[in-house]
Amino acid sequence: MRRLLAIALVLLAGLLLGLNQSALAADTLSGAQVFSVHCAGCHLNGGNIIRRGKNLGVAE
Repeated sequence: MRRLLAIALVLLAGLLLGLNQSALAADTLSGAQVFSVHCAGCHLNGGNIIRRGKNLGVAE
């Protein structure tokens, strides 16, 4: 029974990960839209609300 549950969980995780559309860096034509959908939640104004020192600014 545990083995069946483990297999079901792995299949479910694979299905969920397969359906997730991740942002592609090569998608330059719709970059602003990709950023607003996938990145802007944590990187408001180029910052980082999760880790303060890790922002999108260029390191000097």
